Amino acid sequence: MSKDLAAELDYQARHAAQVADIRPVLATTLARYRECPQAELYRKEFVFRLIHELKPRTILDFGCGDGENSVQLGLLGYDVTGFDLSPEYVDIAQRRRAVNHAEERVHFLISAGAELELPENAFDVALVNLVLHHVELRPCLDSLRRRVKPGGWLVIVEPVGYSAALQKLRDVTPVEKDISPNERQLNQRDLAIIGEYFEIVRTRHFRLVSRLDRLVPARPAALRDRIEWLLLWLDRMLLALPGMSYFAATVVLLARKRADAQ
Repeated sequence: MSKDLAAELDYQARHAAQVADIRPVLATTLARYRECPQAELYRKEFVFRLIHELKPRTILDFGCGDGENSVQLGLLGYDVTGFDLSPEYVDIAQRRRAVNHAEERVHFLISAGAELELPENAFDVALVNLVLHHVELRPCLDSLRRRVKPGGWLVIVEPVGYSAALQKLRDVTPVEKDISPNERQLNQRDLAIIGEYFEIVRTRHFRLVSRLDRLVPARPAALRDRIEWLLLWLDRMLLALPGMSYFAATVVLLARKRADAQ
């Protein structure tokens, strides 16, 4: 095991140990991600709306973490296979599946993305949520290309840092940062590499001024929620302006495996 991999697994194990409670998904939560009423503001709603629009039957949750997305998608009617490198996260994911009685639609396994042992050309959609910035890019993109059906889709969510000035500001800002040993922000060259493997059909950026939410006090909760909503609304307005996406912190890509690719 490489030093980098050992450090990553240790980081994930420590985070998995902090998951104190696993409960059934609330009906209100499920309704939110079925309808996605504020998808233009909230990134996760935007991602789930994209998936609904694609109308897949089978979904690969590529790096599923604690299984939250996998289980919610399973409860929404999709057949989901999720995997993660961390045994501790996969254990939590399996417990989450059991608590939600989602065993028929959701399955988990332990694996690295580049070493995935699953059938080729098997999935209608792959969800890649905050994964690629932890890994060596090309081997995982190759694995993804082999798992998704020709003409199938990927929904990719990643942190980005296009601006060197903002990168430096982020590094010196006196706000606690919880990042893993191998974590980095993707840049424009990384997005170009993704474009070598898949046709990028749609690009949507999030988190401009809303990254200031880390400075908002946790209490009172109603005030915090209101401030966060206002920051997200400002994001939506500002990121619609030409050139402002260059300063965003997160990107969502809708990409397609070319029909002639194997």
